Amino acid sequence: SAWRRRIGARSWRAITSYGFEVLGLHKICATVIDGNEASLKCALAAGYIVEGRQLQQIYKNGAHRDLIHVGLLKEKWTA
Repeated sequence: SAWRRRIGARSWRAITSYGFEVLGLHKICATVIDGNEASLKCALAAGYIVEGRQLQQIYKNGAHRDLIHVGLLKEKWTA
């Protein structure tokens, strides 16, 4: 029931806001499993950029999967 209601994107923004505005962080990073397009789309919509990829880093559901690293600097968040 939560699909296509932008709850994921709002959650990413809320967590990011808390990190920068309350905790005073300089940078926030996250990792998304390759194939989780919804999570990656939410991160990108919140302003994160793809910083790198670890090839075949984990084994999940019978296959080796890449990990996609995303990050966002406070200066980009406030811009």
